[in-house]
Amino acid sequence: MSGSMPVDRDSAARQYMRAERGADVREAAQLLQLLAEPLAPREKVQLWIRRAAARANFDLNRAEDIWRKDARRIDAWEMDTLRAAVRAQRRAPK
Repeated sequence: MSGSMPVDRDSAARQYMRAERGADVREAAQLLQLLAEPLAPREKVQLWIRRAAARANFDLNRAEDIWRKDARRIDAWEMDTLRAAVRAQRRAPK
């Protein structure tokens, strides 16, 4: 018997999927935070989340889950919506 451990391919695939999912949640949270700008120092975080949710046309609870990185997954349409909202915000005259 050799000293090497058998490779659990299913476990490796699950770890990869978790890492990918985590990256999506982090990116979505960053986009949501961009939508909340400008962030005034004396404003409460809840106000930032509300502002971002309104700009992305997201439900407040969903926006809060994404903001706090508690979302289990980010659907493709949600990511597309966030990216489009950020692009529109950047193009808007200041």
